[in-house]
Amino acid sequence: PMIDRYSETWATIEAWANEELKSDCATLENRGLPLDRTEYLRGRISALRALLALIEKPAIPPNAFPR
Repeated sequence: PMIDRYSETWATIEAWANEELKSDCATLENRGLPLDRTEYLRGRISALRALLALIEKPAIPPNAFPR
């Protein structure tokens, strides 16, 4: 499925994900967090970055269908 990078839905998702990333990165920088909390935040940050990267990848590679 293709993602319309210009849709209002994607703009909302992107804004939310960027705010979550900002908050999670700031929280992760706090010293004294328990190991399980830092592991959780690292995983969440990774998932948010993967979500935002979906828009960068083409849905179908240009040479997927030979002529």
